[in-house]
Amino acid sequence: MKKVQLLLVLLFTSSLSFSATVKAYFNHNQDKSYVDPYRKIEKPGDNLEAILIKAIDNAKKTIDFAVQEINLSNLAKALVKAKKRGVLVRVVLEDQYNTNFVRYTKDELARVNEHLRSKIVEHQKFLDKDRNGYITKKEIASRDALTIIKNAKIEVRDDRSSKFRGLMHHKFVVIDKKYTLVSSANFTRSGVHGDFNKAESIGNANAMIAFSSKDLSRYFSNEFGYMWEGKFKIAKPFREATDFIVKSAEGDTYVRTHFSPTNIKRYGMKSSGNGLIARVLARAKKSIFADLFVYSSQHIADTLLTLRKKKPKLNIEFLVDFHFANRYFSEMLDMWGLKMRNPSTCFYEFDNNPWRVPEKKLGIPWMNKGDKLHHKFAVVDGKYIIFGSHNWSKSANSSNDETLLVIENKKLAKQFSKEHERLFSQANFGPSDFLLDKIDRIDQDCGE
Repeated sequence: MKKVQLLLVLLFTSSLSFSATVKAYFNHNQDKSYVDPYRKIEKPGDNLEAILIKAIDNAKKTIDFAVQEINLSNLAKALVKAKKRGVLVRVVLEDQYNTNFVRYTKDELARVNEHLRSKIVEHQKFLDKDRNGYITKKEIASRDALTIIKNAKIEVRDDRSSKFRGLMHHKFVVIDKKYTLVSSANFTRSGVHGDFNKAESIGNANAMIAFSSKDLSRYFSNEFGYMWEGKFKIAKPFREATDFIVKSAEGDTYVRTHFSPTNIKRYGMKSSGNGLIARVLARAKKSIFADLFVYSSQHIADTLLTLRKKKPKLNIEFLVDFHFANRYFSEMLDMWGLKMRNPSTCFYEFDNNPWRVPEKKLGIPWMNKGDKLHHKFAVVDGKYIIFGSHNWSKSANSSNDETLLVIENKKLAKQFSKEHERLFSQANFGPSDFLLDKIDRIDQDCGE
């Protein structure tokens, strides 16, 4: 490991091998296609599960596997195969997903929130292989990822013992302390391939980057080790963003790595993930392209407003998932020059800061039914990439276990820019009638 200035370069090739120093994959890649192994239908994109399995199959000594949620049974079977050949396999999950969705009754389903209910229904339909309305023990043993993992005596730990609120939201795998795969996707059918019970679904839009670097991989394994020992959230030791050099024949690669959460009161916003994002954005000279699941950080929005005033010709293009763009805490509202009350309290957020001159290139991308824009990336000036599991939100910054990377490389940035252009070309821009009507309804309900 070596401290360096933030000038980052990446090498990428087209194979699935790990001869490349760094390589990016997109599960909506329009230049590739594969057959979804569960629905047996062809879909566009890189097969993220197959890439993960390839890495696991090459493991010789250790696999450190940290992800919020897993339900991919083929991936689970690859972990079992690795254990059988003597590899030390360790798994860390978010506690609410370290549970079995199999036996929920109709009454129990009626009592859970809509998001969890849809996950349970989708999973039960997947488990019922013969579609007879009854899930057998054999079906569970062969198709339920958690059961497959635990039946093989692979130890699974989670964050339920943590006294701090927040999610274990990481999505990374470290192989032999040499190779690291970092994703925005949970390792689920909806996150990778598409919902099992929706033929039109092609999966939430996600990306994954594979790194071949001992130093970087050891750093990720250290992060994993804290969680394995039961240290989650701010119980982990605080670390400033750390830079790594990844050597290759075509030049050095520099990766700046930050792990959330940050105790803001103690270390300040500048030392946090959102602080790092804001600093990278503030350096933009020509363009910022962002594709985000959640965008609710006032600090980042205010940084962009300052930047916009200084550089009126800067090209800013933002896309945010429909489910979060239209909520009262969305910073898309600020950039559109709008404000929305919290429907539960009838108050605005205390630091609301609607822009006097609304941005025009802000929108919501078109997605297949059931799919979400789940990306958490931005491209700055065509060479810097901001990427990871870290949503641009307060909870990601100060509550959750998260990964944030800043990478510089024109070739890699071109790939991410291409993904942005694809989504941007199919987006609706500006506040929708739905959003404006929602604001009016909340104002009326609050007696305004």
